[in-house]
Amino acid sequence: MRVFIEEAAGISKYKERRKETSSRIGRTKENLDRLLDVIDEVEKQINHLNRQAKTAERYKKMRQDERRFSADILVIRMRDLNNNSIEVEKLFTENKLLLDSRLAEQRKIEADIESQRLDQNEKTDLFNKVQANYYK
Repeated sequence: MRVFIEEAAGISKYKERRKETSSRIGRTKENLDRLLDVIDEVEKQINHLNRQAKTAERYKKMRQDERRFSADILVIRMRDLNNNSIEVEKLFTENKLLLDSRLAEQRKIEADIESQRLDQNEKTDLFNKVQANYYK
C-alpha cells in the first residue's frame, strides 16, 4: 500500500534516483579508496626510488673520489719513479765515469807493462849477446 501511495504522490522516482545516487556515491567512495591505496603504493615506490637515487648519487660521488684518488696516487708514483730514475741516472753516470777512469788507468798500466816487457826483452837480448860473447 505504501508503494502505491508513494507512486501516486510521485515520490518513488525520487527514491529511485536517491538509491542510484547513493550507489554512485558508494562506488565513487570505493574508487576513491582504491585510488588512495594506489597513491599510497606509488608514494612508497617513489620514496624507495628516491632512496635508491640518493644511494646511486653517493656511489657515483664515491666512485669519482676513488678515481681522483687513484689518479693522485698514480701521479705521486710517477713523480717518485721519475725522481728515482734521475737518481739512478746520476749514479749510473758517476759509475760510468769511474769505470772509464779506471779503464784508462788500467790501459796506462798495461801500456807501462808492455813498455817494461819490451825493455826487458831488449835487455834479455843484450844479456844473451854479452853472455854469448863471454862464452866465445
